[in-house]
Amino acid sequence: MLNKKMLMVVTVVMALALVLIGCGDKPAAEVNGNKISQKDYDTRVNNYIKALENQGYGSSLQGDEGKVFLTQVKKDTLEEMINNQLLLEEAKRLKIVPENQAVMDKINEIKAQMSPEDYQKALEESNWSEKDLEVYFFEQLVEAAIYEEVTKDVKVNEEEIVDFYERHKDQVILVRASHILVNTEEEALEILTQLNGGADFAELAKEKSVDTVSAVNGGDLDYFPRGGMVAEFEEASFSLPVGQITTKPVKTEFGYHIIKVIDKKEDFDELRVEIEGILITDKKTAAFDAFMSSLMEKAKIARNIKFE
Repeated sequence: MLNKKMLMVVTVVMALALVLIGCGDKPAAEVNGNKISQKDYDTRVNNYIKALENQGYGSSLQGDEGKVFLTQVKKDTLEEMINNQLLLEEAKRLKIVPENQAVMDKINEIKAQMSPEDYQKALEESNWSEKDLEVYFFEQLVEAAIYEEVTKDVKVNEEEIVDFYERHKDQVILVRASHILVNTEEEALEILTQLNGGADFAELAKEKSVDTVSAVNGGDLDYFPRGGMVAEFEEASFSLPVGQITTKPVKTEFGYHIIKVIDKKEDFDELRVEIEGILITDKKTAAFDAFMSSLMEKAKIARNIKFE
């Protein structure tokens, strides 16, 4: 049997234990009564920090600037988790929560694109487990499902498309160009000589270009708008007539380019589809942002973390 003194000690110890448990269990935030655990929050922040360090960017966390950056990371992480909770609640309400198989399909897509060794290396560099990856794709699929639901009726009319074209003609012009990139002006001049002698541009690109990504396609960069390339490259590309090759090498920070313009889209009929896509994307983004703002305004949110 416990005496009164011992009983008092036990009572105090139990009380302290309850207080400590309560502190440890205090959530990072609460969203409409649903808790975002401190542990989950800390894990996300730590994963991000470790990923930066694993990829050689640990210095970005050092000094006063690093401290400011880290504080912003912590704030952004909490807000992201709050948004994800709001989206999950909405997905449950609408009965559009993704199935587990949809999540696994996403992971299997990633696995199919790399070897098992590279897959594990990618996880390690991100400081993620496969469970973390499952959570990531689940949240992405939830957001995509809500986005689709919120924006399913967004449309643009012909008047809006014409008006946009008239106001932004210069910005919406698209150029399709190929290039051969080399490291020295001498190499570029030699290639120009070969081209002027009848050599095939695409074959020379495959053989000579140090831009290995475009080289496999004969130097083809596909269509790009103004602002899509570095200034010197863009100026040369947009000023060249279709089918023409630059008469001299174009120097940029990447080296020396020989550029050939394959096609241009300048007329309304050629650009209509692209313009419609731009307008629909802008409208959908605005609709989704407004929806998220509405969710935030109506939600009961308690943020329990104080940032320096």
